[in-house]
Amino acid sequence: MLEAAGTPEPPAALSKTLDVLMLAVTGGREGTLTEYRDLLSAADIDLVGTTPTATPFSIVEGRT
Repeated sequence: MLEAAGTPEPPAALSKTLDVLMLAVTGGREGTLTEYRDLLSAADIDLVGTTPTATPFSIVEGRT
C-alpha cells in the first residue's frame, strides 16, 4: 500500500492517482465484500477476515 509518511492524509496527487486507478480497474466504485471473496476464491485464496481501520478502508485478509 502507498503511504505518505508524516501526513494524516495522502497528498492530493496520490489521491487523484488512486481515483484514476479505481475508475480504470473497477469502473469507479469500491468492491463489496462478496466481490473480494469471489476475487480471492478465483485465485485459490480463502477470505480469512476483514479488519476495520480508522480510515474509510478496511483490511481484507486472505490465506492460501
